[in-house]
Amino acid sequence: MSTIKLIVTGDLEELALHESLRRVFGNSRHEGEAVVWDPPRKLHCATSRRLLPSEKPSRSMRDLAKAMLNEVGIGKQGIPADLVIVIDDVELDNADQEVVIVKHSRQRSSRTFRGIRCRRASGTSRCYGSDVRFTY
Repeated sequence: MSTIKLIVTGDLEELALHESLRRVFGNSRHEGEAVVWDPPRKLHCATSRRLLPSEKPSRSMRDLAKAMLNEVGIGKQGIPADLVIVIDDVELDNADQEVVIVKHSRQRSSRTFRGIRCRRASGTSRCYGSDVRFTY
C-alpha cells in the first residue's frame, strides 16, 4: 500500500483536492498496489505577503518544510507517507515573482532536511534526507 499526503494552504484544497486527485489517478498503482489518499493537512500560506529576494525565508515557509519532513519521516500514527505534495498557491502580492518563491522554498527545505539520516519506522529502515526530491 502506498500513501499520498497533501499539505495545503487553502480551504478548498483542504476540502476536496485529495478526492479530486483520487478520481483522476485512482486508488491503485499499475502493479495493483493500493493507493491511499490521506486527507490533506492545512497550514498557513507562505506567500500571503510580498516576499523579498534579500530576506530570509519566512516562518510559514519553515512550517511547510517541517510538515513535509514530518509526513515523510514520521507520518500519521507512525506510518510515513510514500509521497508528500505541498501546495501553496501564489497569492497576488507574489504573482510576478515565482523565482523568489522557489528560492525561499528551496533554502528553507534544504536547511530543514540537512543532516537527516535513516530512521527505523514500523520495523523497516527508511531514509529521508538523501532520497528526498524537490520539484518546483
